[in-house]
Amino acid sequence: MQVIFAAFAANIRIFSEIFLNLHSKSNFIIFMKTYTYMFLCSALLLTACSDTGNKSSKQASKAKEVEQIIIQRNLPVHNDFFGITNIGSINIEFTEGPCSATVEGDSLLVSSLRYDVDGGLLTLSIPSEENSDINHYETNPRITAKISCPELRILSNIGGGNITLPVLHSTKIDMGGMGGGSITADSIFCPDFKYQSNSNTKASFKYIEGETATILCYGMAPTDANVVSRKKTVIDASNKNDLTLKVKSANVDLISTGSGTATIDLDVDEITASVQGNGKVILNGRAGKKELKNGKNAVLEDNLR
Repeated sequence: MQVIFAAFAANIRIFSEIFLNLHSKSNFIIFMKTYTYMFLCSALLLTACSDTGNKSSKQASKAKEVEQIIIQRNLPVHNDFFGITNIGSINIEFTEGPCSATVEGDSLLVSSLRYDVDGGLLTLSIPSEENSDINHYETNPRITAKISCPELRILSNIGGGNITLPVLHSTKIDMGGMGGGSITADSIFCPDFKYQSNSNTKASFKYIEGETATILCYGMAPTDANVVSRKKTVIDASNKNDLTLKVKSANVDLISTGSGTATIDLDVDEITASVQGNGKVILNGRAGKKELKNGKNAVLEDNLR
């Protein structure tokens, strides 16, 4: 780069000398030739500087990626817990077993992680997640936490983290989504199951089995579930996005006041439904007895046999 600028300075000096001695036609011709030569040199110099800048930018970008250091940290959970509250963009992989917690991810985030066990509730958070010294990467880094406890009874996802649950066995469980992210469960065996969404948390429950089940959707994210409840299922489809359910139950109470579309496949002895708002509810399958009501702007499609 120093050589390039030295050459440019030399051209400027030559240009000045010729311009000052511009008294004849021959000097004028020399001046024009020199001017053309300097113009071409300047263009080449600018191109070289631009290419150098682009290369430097790409090298700096690549250096940022290299800067990320992945570390693992075991959280010394001394007290037993049965609930988890996830605050921030922490991804959680849960399995049943003895109480333990291990986190893995970018060193800056892992070192900033805060955790606490109080009243049987494990809380994870990253208070400095929005600071410039943390978010200086091109891609937003995340932490993955592998957590275990014998019986999970409370789960709250507050933020943008994704939670996966392979198999759960619990006497009673309350789940809530109050941020972004997602909750995905393969199989849940629980006599009393409850899920409530108040935000953009996506939820997918592949199989739920128990005595009673309650699914309350007030948010803007899609939810799907396959429910087998021997006694009663309560559904509130007041969300602004799609709700897809497959329900086998003795009794179903359904309320819908949202603007989304709820598609529900039923195998029930009795269903009571009140559909208001300006959304749409589609009921398919079998119902031994049904009591269906819908408001002026609501659409209720009854395909029950």
